[in-house]
This record gives sequence, C-alpha cells and structure tokens, in this order.
Amino acid sequence: MLSETSFANDGFRFRYIDLPNALREGNIKDLEIDRHGLLWISTSRGLHRYDGNRLLTFDLVSQPAIINIAITRLYADRSDNLWVGTQSGITKFNLKNWTTTQINQKSKPGQPARSLFVKEFYEAKDGTIYTGSNDAKIYRIEKDQLILVADLGKINPNSAGLSSIDMIREMEGEQLLVSCNGRLVTLKKENGAFAVDHYYPMPEIEGQIGKEVFYHPSGKAIFYVEGRGVYTLNLHTHKVALLPYAAKDSVAAEDRAYLFPLPNNQVGIFFNNRGFFSYDVNNAAAAAYAPGLVDYFKNIRVRYIRENKGKLYFGFHKGIAEVQQVHSPFENALGTPSIETSPLSIRSIYRHPDGMFYIGSYKDGFSRLDERTGERQILSKKIVYTSLPWTKDRLLLATEGDGLQWFDVKEQKLFPLVIDTTNVPFDKRMHNRYLICLARENDSMVWVGSYFGVYLLNVKTGVSQNIFSGAAGEILHQSKVYDILIHGNKRYFATLEGIFTYTPENGKLIRLFEDTDPAYAGGDFYCIEPVAQEFWAGTNGRGILVFDEQGKVLREINVNNGLAGNAVYTLIKQGEEVIVGTDQGLSLINIRDKHIRNYTRLDHLPSNEFNHSAFMTYQDRIFLGTLNGITSFTIKDLKAYKPADTLLVSLCFTDFTTGTKSTLLHDFTMPYHPSSAIEINPEVQYFSLRFGGVDNAIEQLHYYYRLTDETAWQEIGRQHEMSFVGLAPGDYKLELAALLPGEKEYKAIMSIALIVNPAYYQTWWFRSLVLIALLGLGWLIFRYRMQEVIREQQLRTKIAGDLHDEVGSSLTRIYFQADRLSTQTGDAASLQKIAASSKDALSTMSDMVWSIDSRFDTAADLVSRIKDHLMNLQNDLDLTCSLTLRGDYAARSLSQMVRQNFFLIFKEAVNNAARYASEPHMKITLAFEEQILLQVSNAYDAGKVKMKNYQGGQGLHHMQLRTEKMKGTLTVDVQEHEYSVCLRVPA
Repeated sequence: MLSETSFANDGFRFRYIDLPNALREGNIKDLEIDRHGLLWISTSRGLHRYDGNRLLTFDLVSQPAIINIAITRLYADRSDNLWVGTQSGITKFNLKNWTTTQINQKSKPGQPARSLFVKEFYEAKDGTIYTGSNDAKIYRIEKDQLILVADLGKINPNSAGLSSIDMIREMEGEQLLVSCNGRLVTLKKENGAFAVDHYYPMPEIEGQIGKEVFYHPSGKAIFYVEGRGVYTLNLHTHKVALLPYAAKDSVAAEDRAYLFPLPNNQVGIFFNNRGFFSYDVNNAAAAAYAPGLVDYFKNIRVRYIRENKGKLYFGFHKGIAEVQQVHSPFENALGTPSIETSPLSIRSIYRHPDGMFYIGSYKDGFSRLDERTGERQILSKKIVYTSLPWTKDRLLLATEGDGLQWFDVKEQKLFPLVIDTTNVPFDKRMHNRYLICLARENDSMVWVGSYFGVYLLNVKTGVSQNIFSGAAGEILHQSKVYDILIHGNKRYFATLEGIFTYTPENGKLIRLFEDTDPAYAGGDFYCIEPVAQEFWAGTNGRGILVFDEQGKVLREINVNNGLAGNAVYTLIKQGEEVIVGTDQGLSLINIRDKHIRNYTRLDHLPSNEFNHSAFMTYQDRIFLGTLNGITSFTIKDLKAYKPADTLLVSLCFTDFTTGTKSTLLHDFTMPYHPSSAIEINPEVQYFSLRFGGVDNAIEQLHYYYRLTDETAWQEIGRQHEMSFVGLAPGDYKLELAALLPGEKEYKAIMSIALIVNPAYYQTWWFRSLVLIALLGLGWLIFRYRMQEVIREQQLRTKIAGDLHDEVGSSLTRIYFQADRLSTQTGDAASLQKIAASSKDALSTMSDMVWSIDSRFDTAADLVSRIKDHLMNLQNDLDLTCSLTLRGDYAARSLSQMVRQNFFLIFKEAVNNAARYASEPHMKITLAFEEQILLQVSNAYDAGKVKMKNYQGGQGLHHMQLRTEKMKGTLTVDVQEHEYSVCLRVPA
C-alpha cells in the first residue's frame, strides 16, 4: 500500500512513498526507476523491486540470483534490462524473461582475473552499454562480454596512484565525457575504442567534482565541487566559472548539491537544507525554483536524485520522496510532511485582517499561521471547533472539553468565558463543556451547540438559558448539535436527531419532517444553508436534502445524480454556486442549471474528506479544512480548471499467478510485455492478475474490470488483484477501468488480451471424434443385433423345417397306418385312438413350428392362424364362433415372443370357453390399435357350472405368466350370465 501526503506549492506536489518496513528498516543505497515506473532499490540485503503492492528481493540464493549484494550502481536501459553493478562484477537482469547473467573480467593464462568494481553505467543513443570501474577503465558490454575501450589509469591519479571512473556521458560526434578521479576528460572514438581527446585539470578548482555532471549541447558541463559550489566548464574554451545563483549566502556555505534535468535543457540544482534553483545554460542565469518545497526537506538528507517521466525521486536513508509539477486550482498548506507523523486534521479556520490565520486542529490544538512567511506558532493545546469573530481583535472559541474561550488577538492569549449558573436550577445547569458550533444572535447573545443540546448564552453576564420544553425539547436536549442557522424569524439546528426549527416570537420548537416525511425526521444532519428560496442540509449518507420554508422535502442530491459523496460536512453558497465538502471529494453545484463538478485528490486536493464547520471565505477565496491540512481556491479557478479526459495513471500489470493441482507459479515479467496476450493452459485451475505502481493516483481510485464489451463491469474496489476460477475457454479482452466520485461513466485505464485454452476434451475436434466414435459404435451394435436377429430367424426357420420334415413325416405315417388298420378287422377302437393322438400331435407340432418360424412374424399371420384354429374348433365341436376384427393389421409386424404367447393364450381361452360354456356359442374380438386387444366371451350359468381356474391343472396361472412376458394385462370378468377373458398387449 502507498500512503502519501500531497501538497501543491507553486505548481508542485510533494509526497512520501511509504515503502514496506523491510526497506525502511534497512539502508537504502541506490534507486532506479524502470520504463514502467516500478522502483528498483539496493540495500545492504541485496536488490529489491517494489510495485506499490509487493516487495521482491534478490540476493545470492534467490531465483534468479545476483552476483553480489554489495551493490554500487543500478541502471535500467531502454530494452528492459536492469544492470546491477557490484564490487565484484555485473549482473544483467533481463526483465522480459526474468533471468540474470553474471558478467565479469576473464582471467588470462597464468594470471587470475580481478573482479570488476563497478562505478557507473551509461547507455548511448545507439543502445550501447558502457560501464566504468574503480580502476579507471571503461568497458563496452557486447554479447554479455566486457570489451575494454579506454584505460584512464594514468590520468589524474590520487596519492596512492589510483583513479576511478565516476561518470560517463555521450557527446556529439561519438565522443564521451567522463569524470576520472574528480576531473573531466573527453574521449574520441578510434578503431572501436576511445582515446583521450582533452583532459581538463581545472587547477583553479580545489577539491574533486562529484558524480552529478550535466552536459549541455552547447558544449558546457555543469558540476558540483564538494564544499565549493556549482561550476560550469566550457569544453571548447576550457573556461571555468562559478555558477551564479539567486542566494545571498556564499556558495561555499551551501550544503551538498545534486543536479537534475529540467525542461528546455535547463538544469535543476538542489541543496540539502537550502532548497531548489534552476539554471538556464543559454542565458547563464540562475533563479530560485519552487521555494515552497524546501520546508519538506528539513528533516531529511537527500543522497541522490533520479528523474523519470517528469517526476523527481529523492532518495534518503529511510525512504523515497517524489516531487511532481502539477496544474491545480488548489493551494494547499499544513499538510503533514512526514510519514512518521499523523496528518493535521483541521477543525476551524479564521483569517484576521492582518493576514494571520488562527487554526484549530486535533493534533496541535489552537495555532497561528503567518500567511506571508508560512511560520506557524502553537498558542494552546485546546481543541477549537469554531472561531466566531466578536470584535475586531476578539474571538469567541467553542472548544472540545474546555467550554467557551475568549481569544485576544493583541495579547495572543485565551481566557475562559465563565457561565453564571447561580440563578438556574441545579438540574438545568449546563455542565457540558464539549462544544461544537456558535451562532451570534445579537451583540450580547450567542447560540451554543454542544454534544448535548443547544442553549442561549449572554456573553456579558455569563447567564445561559435552556429555553426549550416539550417532547421536541427533550430530544434536542439529548442531541449532538453540529450547525446553527439564524434565518429570518426562525432558528435552525442541524443535529444527529434531525433538524429542529425554533420561532422566538411564539417559543415554538418543532422537529421537521415528522408529519410529512418521517424517514428524514431522525436523520443525521451536519450543516444547513439557505439557497435561493430553499434550504440545503448536509446529511450523513443521503447527500444533500433540499426542503422549503414549510419543511416539505423537495429532492435529494447524492451520488446517484452526480455528488462526490453521500456524507456532506460543509455547504457554502457563493454567488450562483454552492461548494459542497463531502467524504469523497469536493463538489461545485451551479444553482441555476444544477450542473455538478467534482474534485478529488486526483486534482491535487490534500484530502478527499473535509471537516464539519472548518471553512471561511475571504474576499473571493474559500478556505476549507480537510483531514490533511487546509486547501484554498476561488470559484473562478475551479471553473477554469479542466482535468484530463483520461486517467493519466502510471499503472501496469505486475504479477500473473497461476495455480494447478500441485504448483503455484508467479510471472513477474508482466510490465515488460504490455501488449502480449496472456495464455491460460488447460491444467490451470486458478489464476490472478495483480496491477500496481507507485503513482500518486493509484490508491485513490475504485477499480472495475470486465472480460468482454457485452458484459457488465465487475467492482473490485481498492483491491489491486483480479482472480478467476473455472473461466470457460475462449478469447477475452480484460479491461481495467475506474469510476470517479459522482460520475457514471467508467474511465478505461488499460487492457490486455486473455486466451483461455481448452483442454483436449473441450476442443471441437475431440468432440467431433467422440461423436463419430459414438455413431460408429451405434452402427456396429446395430449391425451386430441385425446379424443376431438374422441368425435367430435362420435358426428358427431351420428348426421349424426340421420339425416339419422329420417329426411331421413320422407322425403322418403313423396316422395313415393307424387309420388304414382301423378299417380292417381287429381292435379298431385302439387304432382310432392312435390316429386321434397322432392328429393332435400333428396339430401341436404345427402350432410350434408356426410359432418359431420367423417367416410368420406378422399380425396378418397371427390372424390367419387364429381363423384356422377357430374353423377346426367348429368342425370338431358342435359350437359356433363369431370373430370381430378391428384395426389395420396387414402390414403390422410382431415379435416371435408376442406372436407365440398371444396365440397360446388365445388357444387356452377358447378351449376353456368351449369346455365350460353353458351354450354352444362364443364371441372373439381381436383389435389392432394402440394396444393389441383379445377378448373371448361365452355364456355362463353360475348356478350349474363352477368355473375352474386351470387348464390341465394350471390354466389361468400359465396365461398370466405368458401375459407378463409380453408386459401386458390379463383380466377375467365373471358376470351372472357371461364369462370373458380380456388380454391387452402393448403394440
């Protein structure tokens, strides 16, 4: 998380980057900012990357590892490589593939290699990387190898005969400007190496020049000499001059200086404890630069300055500060400049005509601020909620815990206002000393709002009056009163129990909205302001409640119709505008057209939340107290200010995490592949994307994301991570956006393509193969079944043929032989029995052959068989049969099982009917519809014949078993004169 304190002074914002404790507890040695705004920091524990969310550390045993933790220099090039210089070599950190390569001097035959002690890195315009060592050698790094291009060991050695390269810069014409042991040298290119062109001994300068050297295209070098000041050197004329700058003190008395680039080829100069200056090289003119910033460096000692995308980063022992030039309508003061201390929450503001501000705050109590010098003096530790001017040099102060206080401007002292309660009954005396608001009734009377009600006080006599009675008075007496408005003949009290009105003429006190809008009657109200013919009241959670003089609610103004926040602490009417201080920023409402403009910390407010009653106006300027100092502005400046249409936030994806059943992997190369699509492999069960950066605006936004243009935005609030589980395969466009307070249109920040690859079983080709395989399997099963059916039919036909041919021929011979013998003399009766049995056997065999022969698996064959059987039955027995047929059966097929069992049940039923009928007549109905119906009926005399439920012992039982095989139903209906059997079989 980044906590920051913002200030705008002369167009600059200063803030501390609140680094993790792991960094602040160490000794920060060097800082580098890569192309994407992420911080790379070296400490005594190694190398660190900080992205605003997560701290990554690299050392000798990390993955990847660096060559040494004794880091001397960090440098990020334009190709997303981080060069880590140490006391024993170089680590090239390829940020795109997250690998490191160790680079060092190679040993020679018979001579061990000496480790490279790195002092400087520099990237030329053509992308060549140069490094300088502590033994005055300059190397070009080519294909991860050191190539010596210059040896300046004999130039300007120290007393021990040693030299070092402290700075390398590129000049025109393939020349290099280097600092060698405290003096400047120009090098010219010769045969792939560099030779000395000019050496600048500069004998007129005592001491060595520092690493901060600025080269100007005009041929001038600007540099700092320890304890001496800032000088310029004309490389053409060799002339050295002390830099003139706008300070009365001598240069030699200044603290250490640091140089940094400014727009238009100007040079910025920062002196510890002294401030900033700018130097125009072309005009040789120096001037004070951002004078208000120096106060924020009083408690820190800068060790280095880095510049990135117009921002300056100041490194010190325990942290990093950022300075950025901004365009803002707000002038801010008294913001907390230290990350170790709490912000200055402003409770009250008053500006005296002499230019002095008198301010109440929780942190410092009551203090005085000089508008001209910025000097502040604490006058009392009492917490002042409201400052009410009583006379020119006297203020009446409402305090928290110390009652009412007089403040004498001339004497600069506070005196308690003693309240006389001798004539007031004991139970009515006001012992509450926690006061919030004041409203002057006349020259001697003042309304005092407290933690427990409101009372009227005579400041001259000190006599207080609690003049309210009744139910409304009891509620008001227990209420915390935040604001008092005197308007016409009424007094309005904004409290945590609603809004009360009091009419002095009749002494009537009422609580508004109880009869008309009960939902608003007991709400929390912080402030009230007359606007045209209406009253606007600031609420806690409903925004602004607008009502008329009769107490009728007219409308609400809240975040749904454009307000910055729903908790409103301050309302100020200024001409046709109303300034609204909320918990989510500042709103400017035009009374005429109701247009609302919102301003937040993104517009360089010191805080998004304002304090109740902490405001004042002076001429056309408005002063507001916030949770972090004071901000001031004019309506004219607010209207003229045009924020950017898009959010200019230095934000990037920082971490791509994937989780499978067994592993959790992190990809930290996301910032360095901004346009590449992310591919999710099928085995990934969970993945998340983190985003971050150290930009001031990142922590101020509410974030949303979506995966397609058609889907709704998903809110993640202030979280910096998006997690996904079980995302369906497909191509997505992950978009990140923010929604500013009071706005309904999402502002896009960044996007990235997201490809979720399907598992093999989710691909179209796999599904096609499965479908083809299922179809093929179904076809094979069908072919197999058909072959089985054909084999079964062939077998049945063969069995039927064999039965008919073999058994039938034998029985036929027996029958004819017996029949011939019966005509001869002898035992004719026995022979007749043999013939009859043979005939029955032939009939039974014929039925069996018919039932299993596949050629007869049709309904038409079944009907034909039934007709044959009935005809034979009529010929053999003295009875008549009537057959009724219904339905189409000519082309209807039947299975062998149904045909066989159906026919056997039919035979059993007609045989029973023939045997037990009381009359020689039966009726048979056969219907082929949704079901196959068979009904056999015969006359039945219950008094003479007792029906037996068997044929051959178990007649009906076997009929039921055969019916179950066909999944049909068999019912027997016995009436007084009729007996019927009904069979129903599914078609």
